[in-house]
Amino acid sequence: MDPINRRNRKMEKGLKFVVSTATSIGNREEQQDKARVVQKESQMIAVLCDGMGGSKGGGQASKIASRCFIYDLINIGLNETVAENLRTEVENLNEKIVHLQMEKDELKTAGTTLVGVVIQQNKMWYVSVGDSRVYLYRKEKLMQLSTDHNVNEQLKKYCIEGSISKSDYESFCQDKRAEALTSYLGLAKKNEIDQNNIAIEIKANDKIIMRSDGLYKALPTNKIQELITLGKKESPKGETLAQRLISGAIQKQIRNFDNTTVIAIEIEKGKEEVK
Repeated sequence: MDPINRRNRKMEKGLKFVVSTATSIGNREEQQDKARVVQKESQMIAVLCDGMGGSKGGGQASKIASRCFIYDLINIGLNETVAENLRTEVENLNEKIVHLQMEKDELKTAGTTLVGVVIQQNKMWYVSVGDSRVYLYRKEKLMQLSTDHNVNEQLKKYCIEGSISKSDYESFCQDKRAEALTSYLGLAKKNEIDQNNIAIEIKANDKIIMRSDGLYKALPTNKIQELITLGKKESPKGETLAQRLISGAIQKQIRNFDNTTVIAIEIEKGKEEVK
């Protein structure tokens, strides 16, 4: 057979996912982060939630939101309007958490952040509420896709618009109140929802990193990028990408180290087969 024709008859099976998750309780008494990933053939659904509002409230909220996000999306089936599906799901989850707050006094402050990712047919959509983040690592550069919903981001917007001075903005950023969330699941008023309406095409060697705020409060973005770029060669044998990032945060030994969770989705080229 002509080798050129033989080569042309090779069909790409698509992309392969290598998924790892890792978590640390930090200096807290309870782990309120919840991470779940489900994969079926070329489709993947991943979600990470960071509970808030007291030990019982936060843990319950993140557990319910993460479980329902996966279950609902699997059972309703994702159609061509994936972004619309994700927005509707987040709105429904917000109602669930608001109802949870009404069940007991100890749950009245229950809430959780959520960052979710759907990948199908080599395209990716994300949705985010709160300050848990999703990043895309491509060609040795780490890009934040989601936008944090907190006071700091609101003030940054005001600063860009000229409503407040740069010095006032920088001064307030040092205040702990700048971390206060402006949107999360469990908010009675209408939530801000961040998402991409146009699908992101994923490619071989891309990496998608989802993480709770404990990680980026311990490690600056450039350090996280460095840990990803170093690759397996610089890591202990058997250590996954998610474990590498969590280990890097733990080594910083910061005071009040929060719950920290990472989902790492590494995109690899699929095998070729001859038809």
